[in-house]
Amino acid sequence: MNILLICGKYSTLSIQFVKEFKKRLPEDKLIVFILTPFKKGNSFMYILKKNRLSYLVKKGMQFVSMYLRSAISRIFAIEPRYVSEVLEDYEIEHYLINDVNNQDVVNLIREKQIDLLITYDCGQILKKNAIMASSIASLNVHYSMLPKYRGTAPIYWVLKNKEKETGVTIHFMEKGIDTGDVIFQKSINIDSGMNENTLTKTLAQIGAESIFAVVTLFKNGGIERVKQDMACASYYSNTGRVY
Repeated sequence: MNILLICGKYSTLSIQFVKEFKKRLPEDKLIVFILTPFKKGNSFMYILKKNRLSYLVKKGMQFVSMYLRSAISRIFAIEPRYVSEVLEDYEIEHYLINDVNNQDVVNLIREKQIDLLITYDCGQILKKNAIMASSIASLNVHYSMLPKYRGTAPIYWVLKNKEKETGVTIHFMEKGIDTGDVIFQKSINIDSGMNENTLTKTLAQIGAESIFAVVTLFKNGGIERVKQDMACASYYSNTGRVY
């Protein structure tokens, strides 16, 4: 099976999955599309308008950190922090992508004969042509118990709202944001003292295990689709709760 992982350049959540892929799925092939943080052509004012200042500061710090770590890693062995740092070490075929909906990118997905397309810590919304480019399914890994906390930064928002529980959801992609049928969910308790860093690490491991479980379900023909309950839905963006 050919599996395409689409994730952000500064993704931390997808590292565990990349590290374990060859060991867990030795007969399958993984290709990774790394998305740049901001689309080419978006003006500085557009970026400021669409994102919280704290989010932009975080991205700027990640940019500086990645290049400093790249320089340091040439001298000292350090633990990778972002997925872009591990792809070379694990000899994973990968491409730097600016716009996942660009027709050349969609053509590349078809050219690589992708069976399962998985977005994981991905900052762009896939349109119909990209979603339909895989031969079996296009899935998204979301870090909340959908339909709660649809949208961006669910780990941040569950902590901010002092939730007692969260988890990982894998669902089919469609035109809505995080609205597709659910095929896998796993919940965890948010322990006292957990912060964004520790919760991210916990969910990253659960996310990797969840993807491996879903791939096995597809291979065995055991997929069951569960529609989301719109009455329970909530949506958050980088600027706050929308509904």
